[in-house]
Amino acid sequence: MEHTADILVRAYAPTLKEAVEQTSLAMFEVIGAKKQEGQKQFQIEEKANSKQELIVNFLSSILAESEIHEILPTKVQIEKLDEKTNEIKANIYGTEERPKDHIKAVTYHRFRIEKKDDLYYIEVLFDV
Repeated sequence: MEHTADILVRAYAPTLKEAVEQTSLAMFEVIGAKKQEGQKQFQIEEKANSKQELIVNFLSSILAESEIHEILPTKVQIEKLDEKTNEIKANIYGTEERPKDHIKAVTYHRFRIEKKDDLYYIEVLFDV
């Protein structure tokens, strides 16, 4: 989505789990991931006080861990997403490529989670 600075993405899906996966894939696309299966893998587990905090922490952890493991993430597989306890557990897959672009931070600015009709919408701004 257009924004005066940084990159704003909006993802949607029938379930919150799928919407978080779509948001993750949008983030991967921003840093230059190609749509392919990755050979490398790491796991992310997060717990938070709110859904908003959970998603921001989850996306931030993916960025940090991908830097640590030198993996360009290409795929996310969420094993568990508990909306009541705000817990998430996921496997991240990727390749040993360098990112085309970098995201400095996942921000709370303009962050939204909304359920409308039969879809969950997530909007998040990445500081690049």
